[in-house]
Amino acid sequence: MDICHHMAGKGFGWTILPSLVLKNTDCRLESLVLMDGTPVSRDTRLLFRSPYQHLPQVKRFMEYLSALVPDHDLLS
Repeated sequence: MDICHHMAGKGFGWTILPSLVLKNTDCRLESLVLMDGTPVSRDTRLLFRSPYQHLPQVKRFMEYLSALVPDHDLLS
């Protein structure tokens, strides 16, 4: 991703990158939309090994994410 970001920033074409990568850029940013005007988005998954879900730091992180996305139950 970093290489694509730098190449586009130097004028060598364009790229599609997650917004997290583009927070500190001076390049022109355009949101992507489908032909019907629907914004392009992606699903994001949380990946971890099952035994780790009992670790306090993992539980706390999952609680934090659950608070950010109240319509999804990450803890079940």
